[in-house]
Amino acid sequence: MSFLIIGASGYMGHHLYEQLIKKYPAFGTFSNNPFPGGIHFDLIKPAPQSLPFSQVEYAVIFSAVSKIDFCKSHPELSREINVDGVQNLLMKLKEKKVFPIYVSSDSVYPGINGDYAETSEGPAINVYGGHRREIEKFIHDHFQRFCILRFSKVVGYDDNKSDLLSDLYGQIITGKVLKLVQDQKFQIVSLSDMAAVIEQVARKNMTGTFNIASPQTVSRKELAERLANRLAIKIPEVQELPFEYFNFEDKRAINPSMKMDRFMKASGFKFQSIDEILGDFLKEAKTH
Repeated sequence: MSFLIIGASGYMGHHLYEQLIKKYPAFGTFSNNPFPGGIHFDLIKPAPQSLPFSQVEYAVIFSAVSKIDFCKSHPELSREINVDGVQNLLMKLKEKKVFPIYVSSDSVYPGINGDYAETSEGPAINVYGGHRREIEKFIHDHFQRFCILRFSKVVGYDDNKSDLLSDLYGQIITGKVLKLVQDQKFQIVSLSDMAAVIEQVARKNMTGTFNIASPQTVSRKELAERLANRLAIKIPEVQELPFEYFNFEDKRAINPSMKMDRFMKASGFKFQSIDEILGDFLKEAKTH
């Protein structure tokens, strides 16, 4: 197996690149953040001739403007990257007969009642989710063989990038008041499971659309409490506040939780539990 990772300087993409390059021929691209061995590639001003299509079997597409409020406040720029740029790349992959693995999001669902299956209908929760949904349709229309992976919140220890867990961890150990979104439930998935899922897709030649997350649903408050318990720290004050308090530009999901049955049945994959994810995160955090 051989891989091209589009967006290998980002949080998820770089972790995947670091894992795959240990075992397989793998190439990774960056736009603004160079890394050793990386190939410069910009979705707005693409130079596809710089990409090693003839040397790869799979292309994993991470590149996107993933900040929800930025997509809302900068609709033209975010669309140029998330939709136009990715569509152009996909057509080049089709021409070169490279199998696309598109990394999508639970934001493609309405995010209200949860328990969404891959076939669930309804509008995406926000502009960002709409971009993801549009690319998914484009892939269905233009490819016979593909894989779309709808990820929940991906978490794990990273020296250079913060995420949901590292933010909570930093606030807990410094005793800060936790101001958390009220009545919101979601799923998480570890960085290590994310990489293992993509490797499994390639290894088993899996095609189609799959939800990807630890099956358990959790709130921010519950996640913070579990983390504090593992640290043997009395949790600081928690304030659960309505969405309006945070002045978000675009909508956020109340409950975007997804059914995992399809992927687990097709792959035999067992996701880490929330407690296992927290345990691995704390091991890494304490080491560093």
